[in-house]
Amino acid sequence: MEPLARSLDTGLVLGLVEGLAELSLEADSMTYEVIMQMHFTTRSFEEVSLLRTKMQSAGVTPTRRTSLVLLKAALQLGRLDEALEHYGEVAAGVLSSLTASAAPRHLAAQLVELACRERRLEAVLGELEAKAMPMTTEMLNAMLTECLRSKDEELTARVEQLSSDAVVEKSSRTYSLLVRLAGRDQEK
Repeated sequence: MEPLARSLDTGLVLGLVEGLAELSLEADSMTYEVIMQMHFTTRSFEEVSLLRTKMQSAGVTPTRRTSLVLLKAALQLGRLDEALEHYGEVAAGVLSSLTASAAPRHLAAQLVELACRERRLEAVLGELEAKAMPMTTEMLNAMLTECLRSKDEELTARVEQLSSDAVVEKSSRTYSLLVRLAGRDQEK
């Protein structure tokens, strides 16, 4: 089925999947992986999400590649909670396979950007503090910018602590944001 899915002929592939039920066969984790990858490639993110629900109700455990597709789709759809769930699955796969590239830094950066956009930085801060997520300068800058916007002192203290603990290069923008935060704190 995988070669057919690469042709991106969704009608044919979905017809074959429906034919599985007529033969008393059920879709397994690899079947879902192939179909989700096809939908993701055609940018049908809602279809990926629907398949996720169907897969969960069938009790099928996603493969690591499926979790990665689900993570990317959740990021595209702006669904932070789903993205965090799938990031955890992908990160767990990284630990078991010992390949550092399985959970790329850009996905962690997108997760932080989404959390900042939704004004829910706390949702990812724990992962960063536990060093379960790689940190980049851009991520740190996004979090510091969110702290300036939110004016949440506790959140600011956590991010400032993270910035001093993190082994990440700090840019002139990072220092500028830290100075602005310090100036804001002194005004109080």
